Amino acid sequence: MATSRLGGVQWTGLDSFLDELRVLEAGLTEEANAIMIASAEAAKTAIAAAYPVHSGALRNGLRVRPARGLLLAGGELIQTAPHGYIYEKGTTARENKAGKNRGRMPARPTFDPIAQAHRRAAIAAVIDRLYVHGATRVTGVAA
Repeated sequence: MATSRLGGVQWTGLDSFLDELRVLEAGLTEEANAIMIASAEAAKTAIAAAYPVHSGALRNGLRVRPARGLLLAGGELIQTAPHGYIYEKGTTARENKAGKNRGRMPARPTFDPIAQAHRRAAIAAVIDRLYVHGATRVTGVAA
């Protein structure tokens, strides 16, 4: 059992406390990962259902990638269809080479609203799990 002196106060049992924190952190990360992946998959399903069925490229273009980089848990939902951005954001007025008006494609925001709603719900679920594990105060906004 390690003993440490800090400012005249003697701390004992820090090693076991740190070990408990590491176990708690690992458990919370696993739970958060499961919640975030399930949320991304649910968002993928909801977005696919909201897309129109023509060739199926928009639906087939949805992918869930595992977390990378600074992210500890979760996944990234992406749209890989080449025309996915155009479907979501629309276009300005277009003309062909002969100068004939081809009109504009209106924006049909589908991906962002559904994905954000699932993300907010997942973050709320992770915060609930923190409370269950003994966190007494968690603040912030699920953006």
